[in-house]
Amino acid sequence: EEEWGVLAIFIGHCGQRGGPPPEAVVKLLIFGPERSRKGCEIDVLCAIEFKAKGFVTDHMTELYSEADGCAEERRIMNEVEISYALGIK
Repeated sequence: EEEWGVLAIFIGHCGQRGGPPPEAVVKLLIFGPERSRKGCEIDVLCAIEFKAKGFVTDHMTELYSEADGCAEERRIMNEVEISYALGIK
């Protein structure tokens, strides 16, 4: 939240004080400027993928957008391409 200047809230009766959600997914609301919300969303998705490999990426498809503003594009990359993009040797 501090990094992106947004307010992020988990909704529902699940979480730290509640039991596990029946469908194993908890909803997260993110409030703030559009670019900041998208940055926070990407950080959350990265954290989820780090803890549960494949949870996010197994269902992800390529996406190309011509929309104005804060558009989203996705490209499927193999591990070598990811390492190169992140600067990992």
